Amino acid sequence: MASVTNKSYDAIRARILDGTYSPSTHLAEKVIAEEIGVSRTPVREALRKLASDGYVEFAPNRGAFVAQWSERSLSDLIEVRAELAAFAGQLAALHIRKAQLDKLSRINQEMADLAELKPTGYLTEISALNLEFHNTVFDASENEWLASLLRQTAYLPLVQRAQYTFRPFHRLRGFERYSELIDALAKGDGAWASSILRSHFLASKHALLQEQKLSTPP
Repeated sequence: MASVTNKSYDAIRARILDGTYSPSTHLAEKVIAEEIGVSRTPVREALRKLASDGYVEFAPNRGAFVAQWSERSLSDLIEVRAELAAFAGQLAALHIRKAQLDKLSRINQEMADLAELKPTGYLTEISALNLEFHNTVFDASENEWLASLLRQTAYLPLVQRAQYTFRPFHRLRGFERYSELIDALAKGDGAWASSILRSHFLASKHALLQEQKLSTPP
């Protein structure tokens, strides 16, 4: 049963992330079970797990719905992360080690290669690598409280949805900013690193909000 539940979880999550199930969509167990080719029981279990992970919300006597974030909520969260990340970049420039710089370069290249080759599941892989890239920078700040705050605000459904939402040129610009950030960190320029991270988060915010508007029915 666990493997069927996991299959259902992955299938529903993929449909949420790629926009097949848009925010506020009612997730009817029977319909989803027929689409995936499983019984309703694993779908029910998968929906509960998706709810605990933040992808789904349950409404009393109405069932499960795709979680929805307001434009204001998205904007507020990303702006908070932009300021925290900028501070982390400033500190990381003072403390980062060569091994961490090498790791950042490797991750950025792996993401760029995945975006170019587009193997099956590449967006999920890019999401995971993107988080690893950020966490490496945050750890390099050598401020445990700051790194912890940034991890707490790294809302995984939002991070993954962003990768599915971004256009190819958004990703390309992101990789270019990451390359510039690595240069700033290597040179120990905290002001430069800080400005890059702030601009990166804010640029991502506007791209995400724009795509959300385009995908939301009038």
